[in-house]
Amino acid sequence: MLKNYTTTAINNLLKNKLYSAINIIGLAIGLAACMLIVLYVQNEISYDKHWEKGDRIYRVTTTLDRTGSNPNRMSVNSWLLLPALKEYLSDDIEAGSQTSFVRPTLYIGSTRFQQNIVCVEKDFLGLFKLNILSGNMESVLGSPYRLALSEEVAQRLFGRIDVVGEVVSIQSEGDNRDDFQVQAVYRQPKNSVLNLPAITWLPPGVIRGGWLGPFSTTDYILLREGTDPARITDRLPAFTDQYVDISFLEAGPDVRPSERMSFQLQNIRDIYLHSPFEGNNPDRGNPGVVLAFSTIAFLVLFIGCINFTILSTARATQRSREVAMRKTVGASRSQLIVQFLGESFFLVFLALMLAVALIELLLPVFESLVAKDLDFNYTDPSIWISLLALLIMVSVIGGLYPAFVLSHFRPADTLKANHSIDNQGSIRLRNLLVVFQFGISIALIIATSVIYIQVQYSLNRDPGFNRENLLVVNNLRNREVSPNRITLKQQVEKLPDVINASLSGHQPMQRWGDSTHDFAFTLAGDGSGSRSIAMLFVDHDFFQTYQISLLAGRDFDKNRDVSSGFPYQRVSEQKRHSKVVINTSAARTLGFANPEDTIGKTISTISYVGQIHQFSIIGVVADTQFFTLRNEGRGEVYIVSEDRANVLAVRYRGSSQAVLTRVTEIWKSMMGDVPIATNYVDQNMSREFFKEKMQAELLVGFSLLAIIIACLGLYGSTAFSVDRRIKEIGLRKVMGATVKNIVSLLLWQFSKPVLIANIIAWPVAIFAMQRWLERFPYRLSPLLMIPICLVSGLIALAIAWFTVAGNTTRVAKRKPIKALRYE
Repeated sequence: MLKNYTTTAINNLLKNKLYSAINIIGLAIGLAACMLIVLYVQNEISYDKHWEKGDRIYRVTTTLDRTGSNPNRMSVNSWLLLPALKEYLSDDIEAGSQTSFVRPTLYIGSTRFQQNIVCVEKDFLGLFKLNILSGNMESVLGSPYRLALSEEVAQRLFGRIDVVGEVVSIQSEGDNRDDFQVQAVYRQPKNSVLNLPAITWLPPGVIRGGWLGPFSTTDYILLREGTDPARITDRLPAFTDQYVDISFLEAGPDVRPSERMSFQLQNIRDIYLHSPFEGNNPDRGNPGVVLAFSTIAFLVLFIGCINFTILSTARATQRSREVAMRKTVGASRSQLIVQFLGESFFLVFLALMLAVALIELLLPVFESLVAKDLDFNYTDPSIWISLLALLIMVSVIGGLYPAFVLSHFRPADTLKANHSIDNQGSIRLRNLLVVFQFGISIALIIATSVIYIQVQYSLNRDPGFNRENLLVVNNLRNREVSPNRITLKQQVEKLPDVINASLSGHQPMQRWGDSTHDFAFTLAGDGSGSRSIAMLFVDHDFFQTYQISLLAGRDFDKNRDVSSGFPYQRVSEQKRHSKVVINTSAARTLGFANPEDTIGKTISTISYVGQIHQFSIIGVVADTQFFTLRNEGRGEVYIVSEDRANVLAVRYRGSSQAVLTRVTEIWKSMMGDVPIATNYVDQNMSREFFKEKMQAELLVGFSLLAIIIACLGLYGSTAFSVDRRIKEIGLRKVMGATVKNIVSLLLWQFSKPVLIANIIAWPVAIFAMQRWLERFPYRLSPLLMIPICLVSGLIALAIAWFTVAGNTTRVAKRKPIKALRYE
């Protein structure tokens, strides 16, 4: 019996080559697309799942709530936090480690490198088990002047990874160099929020600053087994009130520290996708994107299954006489169901093999699009289990309806009819499936269009400064560079193609926490309390270089406005009275609707060293979106503080490459072999929406795949319907119908499902895209959805017409005599 079923399946496959090819290719495309997306989603949700104690490892985060603005949430903490937590929660915390990044200069012989190094405490090894390739990590985290390198950094520094015992000179304080011996080489953990290029020991008792800064350490704790993190969270307010001293933030003895500062625990497995603190970080994942791509994977596979079902159902109705003969000679209904499900299984198996071949071809392209290394590992049992589950699921979905319909035919009715049976139920089902196919395709076209237009709108929107022809030189706080940064600026300004140059603590599209600090400002004579506003450190040429509009007052003047030591240096009384420029959002935060009203007003705040500083407002500038294009403008106070400069921005004319070459020459003449780090502002801004652009590109690709699969199904369904109506077409031509009349008749028949699909797809797509657009402060008008939906619907209809018209025209041009002899 099995041999008979197999022979019949192969004969049917070869007899209906067109339908079989459409069926297999359409399903293979759907399966390949689905599996590629699943690989991406699996990669996204796998971050930090490999840590042995991951369910008990938590990152401690800080929220600072100053009166007058939204709370400032940070993933970095004061150096005082973790030692105090270990003392207060000693019964609940098994281990904990502070981690802090430094970027010193490394010397290997006469060659120098700039390299990030992570300083960690000895408990770090109790939390995270690294894959050690050689050496001993315990010897690194217990003694000074020891170093561990990842294999990538070892290869970069030495050209090999067997480097245990080698010596690296590190210049970290002034001109002093210390020799560090490499004690271990490890493999950088994949799919982890931990970035560990090189590791050294952070000695205990290193305390820098107070509870209000600097915030520069990331703290991880390991809870004891059985400890409920919710109970720890409940105890944190009492801990804050007992240990934290931030009383000078607010006047009055009744304000508790826990009302202004709070701490939270976040499991390490939740950081990549669910951290509220890295919302502007393109290196973090997005659960919405994971959900969207999971939905797309399901939809593309669903379209492929629908296509398979449409063609299987259409072809199966032509086998009614075969079924009748089998029943007549004694075949039971269960045997027929097994036969047709087996044939479905055979077709899906062929499609699955083709899909795997497509994955091998397309995976490198897909990896470059998503900027990830994805692994389709054939040795992984879960891969084969997934493929087997797909095979069974699709086989059942695609073959179940034809099997039950055909096995239900009555032999006498079928043989008496002398033609294939295609009842109204089958026709309605196929039409319904076509509606679903095109509904999903239209929704994907709409989503693709909205995402692309929104990303372009965000990138091209005016950020409040001139982004063109701006070169940025970074890392000026390097101890070898910082003494010469003012001279560097002066030399660059002399270049013939340079218009302006400015030193500042930040650059466009830099993460907020890297170079700005929120302070509680109090307006003199105003009793409503303090307001949280960001402080930015600039020089006298900042606004001219970035071409930021001055709305009221004046700009900084080199002869009148001196550099301030705020916020880290303890300075004289005279230096505590400085001039500042604010933006319009800061003016509104201070309670002024008109920028001119703020000129001459005095605001004050407290520095990290506890000194009260007063600032006189001399000017108001327009809001800018320096740090991200994803959020609305925020209140910012600009102060002259060249000591905090880390960036040199160069406004130039003419060739960007020529200016870069000349700036690099000046750098080398002044800094020697210290490497220069540069970028262009417009390129930085285009990278701001890298993930959204990647999503748009992928959506375009998968939308095209969905449309191709839908068109394959429509083509097959059209071909089947036209073949069934060949005699009708012949009679119509004999009665005087033209090719145009016949094509128009069939076009209308197949246009109805597409029109219905539009009616269903439009509200669903509009609702989904409105939710997606909520993440953007500046977004498309909802009215723009209407023309997008209309155009998407017309595109789908045109594709359907093109698919149907080609097949119909071919048959309609036949001579009537051939059509009348068809049966």
